Amino acid sequence: APPPPPPPLMGGKLAPAHNGIKLKKFHWKNIDLHFLNESIWKETPDQSVKLSDDDVKQLEALFSIQKAKTPTSETPHPNKQNAESICLVGVTRSRNIEIVLRGLSRALQHCGQIQHESHVQGEEDHKPDLSQNFPTFVHIVEQMDPDSVLSVEDCESLLRCLPVAADIKSLKKYEKMTKELDGKAPNITAGDQWLLYSMQHAPLMYERLTILSHMHTFPDTVRETRRMIQIHAEAQKQLLQCETLKKVLLLVREVGCVLNRGQMEGMFQGFILESLGKMRELRSTGRKHYCLLQLIWDWALERDIPIKNLLQELSSVSQASEISHELIDKQVQAVCSTARCVQSISEETLQLPQVAQFRASVMEQVEECVKFAGDTKSEYQLCMQHFAQKFSDGESLFEWVAAFLTALRDVTQQKCCKTR
Repeated sequence: APPPPPPPLMGGKLAPAHNGIKLKKFHWKNIDLHFLNESIWKETPDQSVKLSDDDVKQLEALFSIQKAKTPTSETPHPNKQNAESICLVGVTRSRNIEIVLRGLSRALQHCGQIQHESHVQGEEDHKPDLSQNFPTFVHIVEQMDPDSVLSVEDCESLLRCLPVAADIKSLKKYEKMTKELDGKAPNITAGDQWLLYSMQHAPLMYERLTILSHMHTFPDTVRETRRMIQIHAEAQKQLLQCETLKKVLLLVREVGCVLNRGQMEGMFQGFILESLGKMRELRSTGRKHYCLLQLIWDWALERDIPIKNLLQELSSVSQASEISHELIDKQVQAVCSTARCVQSISEETLQLPQVAQFRASVMEQVEECVKFAGDTKSEYQLCMQHFAQKFSDGESLFEWVAAFLTALRDVTQQKCCKTR
């Protein structure tokens, strides 16, 4: 007799949807049919594992695919962002604006400047309505209180949330559409609503947010600029007044003339400070671990030249080597940019007492800072002339001396180790 046919495959065909309900898929991996007859799957399931109609209904309740909600016939709230909302300025820009405003709302709630945001009526789990806080945002900016909740980051973020030319073009088209449709134009996103609301306040808000940002950053900028200039000025003063450095350089020149005898003899007068770093590279023939710098150290001490004191006498030079003149120039430009900003303040904004006070303070400090920077540059020129450095070499003057001091510090540590 021929062998019995294989049992029918479970789930060989897609089961029709029960009552039109679609269920989520269980993405299992099928077995190889060659192993079916030798497996557990050959057995016919008994009644204990079969599903009843109640079981199927429970599965449908737990794992059904929900249909997309269709818009209700009721009139939507003007601030409600649903599937029918349109975006005027681009999805990304509108979403970024909404993120900034919601973050600002939370900050204002925390300090009690606004009440908790109310939700759109009938939408308890919907995002809070932002539009009710728009007047508060504008009011805080227009008051220009530097001690308000607005940080410099908030000011910069809000500046990016003000309408630009491309936004205004789209917003005006929407306003025209609203008038033509008697106020029944499509809903717009929260970001678009803010741009539409702030459009009439934009020029004043832009000016005051910019000034608020300067109010936050100017004190630190001036303080850092003065610190940098002061370090340079102190380093230059130390280099010009350090007699120990002068004696060490003259000693190095005498040693160098002997080592380089026969090369332009009688014409050698001095060397650029970059050459100081090469003393560590010149090793002794008989003592490989002994270099020219160590010889200068020993001979200086024998001649009562306090070379050990150089690290203390030139303490500001290492700090100055980490601050380039380009960096100081950028800091001074940042200070001057605040001066240009306050010089162009409108009369309306200048009526605020804190703004008038800030403007006077800025002009005074900028003038002082620019003069300090100019005087320090002039002294730097004298410093370069003192060491016979070319102008192109001037930027590295501090770096060369700092490298020399670092090498001296290493020699000092080696000497201390040998003494122990």
